[in-house]
Amino acid sequence: MADRKVSPKRERILRAAAEVFSIKGYYNAKIEDIANEAGVGKGTVYEYFPSKERLLRSTLIEGTEAIAGAIRGQIARETTTRGKLIAFASKNIEIGRKYRVLSKITMMVTSIMDESFRQWLIEMHRGWLVTLEEIIEEGIETGQIRPLDIACFARVFSGGIGIVSSPLADRPEENPQSEEAMAAEIVDYFLRGISAK
Repeated sequence: MADRKVSPKRERILRAAAEVFSIKGYYNAKIEDIANEAGVGKGTVYEYFPSKERLLRSTLIEGTEAIAGAIRGQIARETTTRGKLIAFASKNIEIGRKYRVLSKITMMVTSIMDESFRQWLIEMHRGWLVTLEEIIEEGIETGQIRPLDIACFARVFSGGIGIVSSPLADRPEENPQSEEAMAAEIVDYFLRGISAK
């Protein structure tokens, strides 16, 4: 979906854009700010990205895909259902905190929300649900969790983590817990329930 010329310079520009957009927001960020952060000239940014909107779109898509790969890698290293769910949740919370402004931009800059971008978001969400379904299915097969409606659990868990990691809901300054501690607590709500047995 994005124009992808493989180049270390292009990667530096994307990393710089994520940083600048996250700090200044879309409207206050200038291409010059991004160029300075990347250590390149303003013209170089335009060689790779013809507009600020295209740069934002590429930053969101490619950044999200890279993060998704890292999360899946971390999940694969875990050996228990609980560990895999904590890995999924903690990384999502960490990203939600680190890129709060960038996440808000996705919701507020409507000019990037064309049909192809909406379809990409839908596919990313479906991919996360499939990942969660695979974790739960494996947990059932290995006897770590009881049989349940896998698709329903995946949607409830994903929705809960989405709310916790949402840039509109999470205030890290009000919740000093580490991402992993917070994720472990949330996962235990799901796995152990909240009734006083």
